[in-house]
Amino acid sequence: MKSIQLKLTKNFELVKNIDIKKPDKKRKNIYLSLIYYSNNDWDIKYTEEPFLDSVFITNQVDLQNDFKLIIYSDLSYSNSYIPIIQFDDDIHVLYNKSLLKSNLQKAIRLSRSNEAIITAYNLIKIDFISFIRRFIIIAIEDVGIPANLDWLCWLMVAYPNYEINNDIIHHLLLTVYSICEFKNDFIQPNLSIGYTAFSWINENMKYVSALFIRRCFGGMNCDMELIDNYIYSILNNQQMNIIPIINKKIVITRNILHQDIINTSIDHHCYPDMVYSIYNDINRVISANTIKNLLWTFSSSINIRRLVENNKKDESDWELIKNKVINYQNHIKQNLKITKLTNN
Repeated sequence: MKSIQLKLTKNFELVKNIDIKKPDKKRKNIYLSLIYYSNNDWDIKYTEEPFLDSVFITNQVDLQNDFKLIIYSDLSYSNSYIPIIQFDDDIHVLYNKSLLKSNLQKAIRLSRSNEAIITAYNLIKIDFISFIRRFIIIAIEDVGIPANLDWLCWLMVAYPNYEINNDIIHHLLLTVYSICEFKNDFIQPNLSIGYTAFSWINENMKYVSALFIRRCFGGMNCDMELIDNYIYSILNNQQMNIIPIINKKIVITRNILHQDIINTSIDHHCYPDMVYSIYNDINRVISANTIKNLLWTFSSSINIRRLVENNKKDESDWELIKNKVINYQNHIKQNLKITKLTNN
């Protein structure tokens, strides 16, 4: 039996078509198994010996620090009976992945569940791996640790060697909804200054193990530092927000619309010319760098779980550019192209 192996180099390049049964004596084997009983009853096992029969091998991944992660599941027993779509039109999507990821984050920060769910569904349909990698970071950056973090990481490392059926999509949307609806104050993890990244996988420390696996899949430096801070904090017994997953039925009753794009998601990360467009519109009375900082402080970074006090000078400068920002964002929204899904 062969499968795709994702061999993570320092640059996290992907190497494909490696025989999954070929032994690797140089690395320590860790078996990551998804045990599936029903839609609401499953378990993740980290073991040093196979937990499931070899017919359930799904994938394998070479991690940092000489780990080989061998992924198993009996997910094939899942019955995908949950209806997700309840409308008759063809599925239409927005193909701007950068904006969708930004919109998902801003919807979660503002606890706007409808926008978060429709955006998540859009991302899942056009680029599942981009969704799952980014969603994990958004959750821990702005809310806390999803209680099913190990399942999310299983989906990430086992992809693409399983069917993304309605059961999986439904539970992912429930996870997005649960993260959105969790409104407790954000608990900032301690800084892991001088800390050597955790390099051990253990079933008794499932959040740490899942975070380590996510770290191995790379991202921006600030994301890796955030994961290190979480691992350091958990190992030092700091209390963190663990978000329970709400059990309810979620259905998608329409396609994504222009009004689902939250203005604050349109920022200089997605549209690099935004800062200089506003800079020129106000006749350069404040610096481009100040505009960038104002966009972050008064727009992009707003999170209902964080209390921030702004100084009067910043508030005055924001009033100077606020309408220009809104006009720019509205112009972008009006010109977004929502088209029929082509790869369903």
